[in-house]
Amino acid sequence: MNGADKHKHLVIALVAIFFGTSFFSVLTKFNTVDASRDRNLKTNMVGADEDHVDDLKQINPSQMVGTTTPPAKYATTTQYVLISFDGSKSIQSWEEILNFSQEMKNSGVDIHFSFFINAAYFLSYVTKQNYISPDGKVGGSAIGYSDSRQGIAERIVQVNRAIREGHEIGSHTTGHNDGSKWSVDQWAREFDSFDYILSNIQKLNPDIVLKEQPLLNVDNTVGFRAPNLGINNNLYSVLYQRNFLYDASQIAKPFTWPFKDMQGLWHIPLGMVKNKYGGSVLAMDYNWWVYQTGAKDLLWKGTLGWESAKKEVFNAYKNYFDSHYNGNKAPLSIGHHFSMWNDGLYWEALKDFARYACSQKDVRCVSHKGFVDAMEGI
Repeated sequence: MNGADKHKHLVIALVAIFFGTSFFSVLTKFNTVDASRDRNLKTNMVGADEDHVDDLKQINPSQMVGTTTPPAKYATTTQYVLISFDGSKSIQSWEEILNFSQEMKNSGVDIHFSFFINAAYFLSYVTKQNYISPDGKVGGSAIGYSDSRQGIAERIVQVNRAIREGHEIGSHTTGHNDGSKWSVDQWAREFDSFDYILSNIQKLNPDIVLKEQPLLNVDNTVGFRAPNLGINNNLYSVLYQRNFLYDASQIAKPFTWPFKDMQGLWHIPLGMVKNKYGGSVLAMDYNWWVYQTGAKDLLWKGTLGWESAKKEVFNAYKNYFDSHYNGNKAPLSIGHHFSMWNDGLYWEALKDFARYACSQKDVRCVSHKGFVDAMEGI
């Protein structure tokens, strides 16, 4: 073999090695995605705001809650749909959500949301020392703070608008830390922080210029959702002590109703839906994001993949609604975030779902408090 032939064979060998390695890498990637998808079909992954990713949590059927008995005689004549948002950081998301509600109202369909907000977003990185987490860490927020001091003023405007337009403001704690192992005292400190920060926004942020005075009265904050759905008995002791009206931190058994416990607290769990493979997904955008793309923004509006994924989410919510609406009319509960994961895919799917469901006969799309008021006959 002459030098030219040796060089030729060397080049061929290197090319073969390159493509072989590339093929193995691609194959491994697909296998990893498939394994992740299979795992996530069986996994309950719960909420986060824009800059926080939560831990995986296994669904424990024994911990799912709900009653088969409607809490009011007239309840079975009305289909209730409860849509909520956790977080509160993104001003753009605030505007889009509230504008959508107004759009629906202009078309003759009333829809009211529950907003479970984090008090950390009413501090900036300059004033974060005003929050001490229940484990004693100064500035110990798992989701950060407002990106700018003036962003706090903008956020107040959005909260005020939500209140004026009949939406509900609930608590999602201050720093979005998992409290599943907290003591009663730790839970109490977190609730105290939430109340103190939201009652003293100007005092704690003296350099900001408020466009509007806050309308939120923390005494009127009667609903709660735990970050990561991290609950324990100590949480409920504190909710009872502080006269909360309801908790929205659990997961519903299929076709069951929210219920009022012996202490007078309503339990309004999140629903479960089915993906296109028949697996269960918690009815939250974050869970869809993890299930569909492994919590990475890989889908872009206008592409076939984005449209296919959006259709899967819409169909899951539609099937969830249809099965209840044509069945025992147990309420639906869907929770999203102030995030636009996968280029707004989940927000667009939710809007399409709301247009479909909330315009049906005998359907009420209300806040969680609005639902409880209806059940209480208020």
